Parts: sequence; structure tokens; C-alpha cells
Amino acid sequence: MIMGNLLSPDLFCQAEFAKEIHALSSAAKPVATWFGVEALDEARKACGGHGYDTFLSLQVHRAQLLSIAYAEHTIIQWAVDAIREIDDPRIVQVPVKLQSV
Repeated sequence: MIMGNLLSPDLFCQAEFAKEIHALSSAAKPVATWFGVEALDEARKACGGHGYDTFLSLQVHRAQLLSIAYAEHTIIQWAVDAIREIDDPRIVQVPVKLQSV
């Protein structure tokens, strides 16, 4: 009943659902980037390992890929939220359908 959580008039339920979606999308981003890097590396190896041709527009460097997959603000944001939840006695854990966090 994912749409039921999304359309619920209860704002607390919507906030918990937003946390679930954020956790799932944050986990999917580095995994998708890793698969993309591996696919590009296989394409490079299939071309003899000599690198990417400019006409293919595959000019991706590993230094750029790390900044795509792992932004430094993600860890800081998670830590601030975790500390805020520990210190706030009003926050209660509510069971949600996805159970990813």
C-alpha cells in the first residue's frame, strides 16, 4: 500500500515514507554508478583497452566517477539527522511497509 502512505492525510506517516524513499534512492545511486562504470570499462576492454574514442563520447575518468557516486554531504546529512533523532524525545519509530531503514 505504497500509494496509501503517500496520500495519507497524516503528515507523520508521509514523513516516514519520505525517509524510506530517500534511503532507497540513496542506496540505488552508488550501485547504479558502479554498474555504469563496469559497463564502460567492459566497453573499453572490448575496444582493445586503448581508451575511449572521442567520437563515442565516452570520455569518463575514474576521478570524476567518485564524485558522482559519493558526495561528501550525504554522510554529514545522515550524521546530523541521526544525532537529532537521538536527542529528540518526541521522535518515535513508526513501522512502515518497506522496512529499509
